[in-house]
This record gives sequence, structure tokens and C-alpha cells, in this order.
Amino acid sequence: MRHGETIANGKARVCGGWQSPLTRKGIDQAKKLAIRLKDESIDIIYTSNLIRARKTAAYIRRYHQKTPCIVESELRERYYGTFERKKVSAFYVAMQKVGKTRATFRPPRGESAGDVRKRAKKVLTKIISQNRGKTILIVAHGAFNTCAILYLLKKKNTEYVKLFQHNTAVTIINITGKKVKLHTLNCTKHLK
Repeated sequence: MRHGETIANGKARVCGGWQSPLTRKGIDQAKKLAIRLKDESIDIIYTSNLIRARKTAAYIRRYHQKTPCIVESELRERYYGTFERKKVSAFYVAMQKVGKTRATFRPPRGESAGDVRKRAKKVLTKIISQNRGKTILIVAHGAFNTCAILYLLKKKNTEYVKLFQHNTAVTIINITGKKVKLHTLNCTKHLK
């Protein structure tokens, strides 16, 4: 899952590692997501250490109070370096200026999608190996989730834009042994 809308999202600012809180709309999205998930069997919840993901996970936990919730800093959002807190449009202008895409651009002092994918591989390998046979809910971020999906589904980074996650989007991936199957991608029906 991706967190609810943040103040930075609402103002078209690059959020990355910035501790931008949820907006009223983001809180409403998180509550609707929690209601959607209330009857699901969830064995363990992992959340990024950033406040927007932790708050979204807290709304989900209202219906899953006995489910353990682990804060994992490696689930944090892509770090956008010198573009943190800047207008998203400035990020795109700089990216296009050097002929790169969202998947290939590494901002000064920041991470590329490839960097995040490597981080996603490492942390997901750990989480999955520690929770075999369990239903795991991960609450994280748009770029991180996208890179995680690319890794799990063995997709190329060039498919980054096609898989980018909307606020409180639900993606369900079933993993049985080495078999990985996409069940639901970027679903926001709970927001309608």
C-alpha cells in the first residue's frame, strides 16, 4: 500500500525523505483504506519510518489491533537529494535536461530508481524470508512500492511509470516459494 496524500503531494512538492504529514484528504484516504482492509487476514504489518506511512498504517491497525506492526526504515521513500521539497516540475525539467527518465535519473545527492530497487530487493528478501506462509501488509511510498513491484515481478526499470502507485493504492502480490503472481495492481476502488 501507499500512504495517503501528504501536504507535499497536495502542493506538488517532491516529498522523498521529508516528513510531510497527511492532509485531511490523506487522512480520509487512509480511513477508507482501513475499512477496505478490515476483514482481511493480515499476519504482520511493516511500515516505513516516515510519518505519512506510519499514520496510514495506524488507521489500518484500528481494525487489526492484535497484528504486529514493525517500523522498517529501509521501506522509506526514494531520496531525491537536492530536489527534496522543491516543486515536482523542477525535478522533471532537470531530468529532461539531461535526457533521463524517472527510472534512470539520479538527482544530485539522491537515489535513482535502480538504487531504490536494490534497497527494495534487500529488504523484501529479509521480510519475505522471515514471514514465509504469512500475509504481509507493507505500507510505504510511491517510488519505493513501484521499485519493489518491478523487482518482484522481474520487470525492467523502463516500466516504472506504468506501475507508479497512487495514494492508498492496493497492490496484492502472491508469493508461493519462487512463484510470484500479481493479483491486484494500483487499485483505489475504496476511494470512490
